[in-house]
Amino acid sequence: MSIVENAQSSMLTRKEAKPYLKRKDWPGLLYLSVHFSLVGGTGYLVSLSTNTTWIVPAILLHGFILSTLFHPLHECIHGTAFRTRWLNETVMQILGFIYIWPGLLFRYDHAPHHSYTQIKGKDTEMAIPTPRNLGDYLVYVSGLTHHWRNLGWLFRHSMGRMLPEDRAYVPETEVHKIFLEARIMLAGYVLIMAGGIVSGYWWVPVIYYFLPRFLGEPVVRFFRVAEHVGMEETPNEHSIDMTRNTRTTLTNPLVQFLTWNMGFHGEHHVFPGAPFHQLPALHEKIGHNLYVAKGGYLWVHWNIIHNHLEGFSLQPARKIEAL
Repeated sequence: MSIVENAQSSMLTRKEAKPYLKRKDWPGLLYLSVHFSLVGGTGYLVSLSTNTTWIVPAILLHGFILSTLFHPLHECIHGTAFRTRWLNETVMQILGFIYIWPGLLFRYDHAPHHSYTQIKGKDTEMAIPTPRNLGDYLVYVSGLTHHWRNLGWLFRHSMGRMLPEDRAYVPETEVHKIFLEARIMLAGYVLIMAGGIVSGYWWVPVIYYFLPRFLGEPVVRFFRVAEHVGMEETPNEHSIDMTRNTRTTLTNPLVQFLTWNMGFHGEHHVFPGAPFHQLPALHEKIGHNLYVAKGGYLWVHWNIIHNHLEGFSLQPARKIEAL
């Protein structure tokens, strides 16, 4: 029995878990339509603020909303955003293009994160591992390493090359699909910029898409730091404890919506097959078994900065209560 299965069986029987694993199309379609409406709305604010002093905050807000499309992309790579498979795969490719993170590659890159959570050298998404310092924290939250890695993937894979550490978790039968995915995406970005230049409106894709997308990434990194940083790190997969290496962060309804309930991260790791719309109910059922930060994301970051950076020792995970 796997670590995940052990964690699941210790909290819920198969019969008890079944309702929380039920997938539906309509919640994902509703969330996605509202999310895209918000992207359109903030884009409209950018157009209204052009040639005014409000252009900078408008672009930042637009970038914030645009970058939170990471969360439905994350649902799609798990196959839990929608019940209908073709809908899930199609939306995954669309969101992967918008977010500038190849969806199929993300799926294979993300799998070791669940299998080897918080194990150095095996967890492909381990953020700010020990030893930690404030510089590592700021670099990660800036999103610079994220953009550097993703652009490296795009250019490298479009040329038919893949690093050995990436190939280790990508099935051989999928490598050519990942190369094709990168080529299509890169061609799409070139066409977008070329269209802007030819039409004389080169600044349109810059201020409505590329610049906001770049500037908005720190918001997503801010959310992602809270998922595991400062939690227990383990030497091997046999000692993984998802009640100690993953943090659930309670937050306000707006952030909960924009992150597609991913604040319930402990629940997601115990039941990765549970769709986003079931996570709040799943939290009510098993949240008492997990590491829960009730003070919100700002409190979590304050705790991380003061207790887990600049040489402070990592303390054993414990139940967190709001201050």
